[in-house]
Amino acid sequence: MAHLLQQKPDFIVLNNPYETLDKAAVSALKKQSLELSNAMPIVFIFNRQDDLLPIITHVITFKNIELK
Repeated sequence: MAHLLQQKPDFIVLNNPYETLDKAAVSALKKQSLELSNAMPIVFIFNRQDDLLPIITHVITFKNIELK
């Protein structure tokens, strides 16, 4: 993530960011995401709704490959 942020992107896309992380790393990434959300848009792609953060303002849901 540090390398990505050094590039000074206009926004960030995170695809299932917690999939391979342990609990401590998930907690740290959630905290960092909350802080980053004040500075730039973040697009999250999740498989589980439990991963949604309070900073998420728009949700698109797919069910059986159809937009719901």
